[in-house]
Amino acid sequence: MKHKCILLAFIALLSCSALQSVAQETGTFREALKLYDYGMFSHSRHRFDGLDAEFISDPAGYALLCDVRQRVPGYQRSMDKFIYENPQSSLIPQILYVHSLNLFDTQDYGASLAVMDGINPKHLDKSQRVEFLFKKAY
Repeated sequence: MKHKCILLAFIALLSCSALQSVAQETGTFREALKLYDYGMFSHSRHRFDGLDAEFISDPAGYALLCDVRQRVPGYQRSMDKFIYENPQSSLIPQILYVHSLNLFDTQDYGASLAVMDGINPKHLDKSQRVEFLFKKAY
């Protein structure tokens, strides 16, 4: 009986520790998203880099999205690798959308249109669809 109580106490302690880790990761994720929304992509990326993929879905995708927003040199290679390794990621339309905007801003309209052709506007935020359709029609 005594061994069972010790075992149960140990299991409870491990569960509590795991829940605390999840709560901490969730808080860091929310903080990173808030920084991203404020346009603080470098700080946001730093937070996403520290997240554990076991607790948070696609931290590498969010970090890549920050790189694409910042136009970090070499982001296209990282983007291609991410898309190849994570073809089901829900972040791919966002990553491609931002990449297409980068191409558009550099006046590479043909390449921008080619990327946009692979994006379903339904997978974008409603606030992005007008700009997407405008730039695609340009």
